[in-house]
Amino acid sequence: MKEYDLYLFDCDGTILDTSELICKSYEFLCTRYGRPFNAQEVQRSIGIPLRRQMEFLFGPMSDTHYDTLQKEFMEYQYAHADSLLRVFPGVRDTLLQLTKHNKHLSIVTSRRRASLLRYLEFVSLKDLFEYCITPEDTALPKPAPDPVKKALSYYPPSTAVFIGDSSVDIQSGTQAGIETVFVRWNKTSLPTGCIPTTTIDTPQELLFSGASQ
Repeated sequence: MKEYDLYLFDCDGTILDTSELICKSYEFLCTRYGRPFNAQEVQRSIGIPLRRQMEFLFGPMSDTHYDTLQKEFMEYQYAHADSLLRVFPGVRDTLLQLTKHNKHLSIVTSRRRASLLRYLEFVSLKDLFEYCITPEDTALPKPAPDPVKKALSYYPPSTAVFIGDSSVDIQSGTQAGIETVFVRWNKTSLPTGCIPTTTIDTPQELLFSGASQ
């Protein structure tokens, strides 16, 4: 694939396989509060900020109600991350190869900072990323260009690409004026109307010729 100076990555569904962990966490909440659980709806909501995700699944809620659900949701996640959290096959080696060739890596995610750093630390990937842009860092989340522009602001002008698994990633990167890569290793299909620069099926496809030796 084409070589870039800066590689920006989404987290959930791109680096970390959190789908089972997230689904189990919502199943726990639905059981606790007597709500029907729909795994397909949960899967469709992965990648958007947590408040919007919860309101998509549970309907509008007060700040107090959200704080309660968010606390119980994250407590369940933290308690089960050791058995359900995974790095997608091939991702770790690809990241290591990119850093070996002096490429800059950062994360742009809808996951909040506390859980992001905790999970990256848990899977021993935290030190590979120079910056992590989370919803706390910008007024508007993805699909707005703000998070990607925030990441770009830490670097001198360079060739950059945003790699993700959802339409919000592609929209955010495109609106920020950089090229985008849609990944399919988590079995997601390219959404209608989503036009990335490139689509790939394996992490190894991110490697340019000099890094794939």
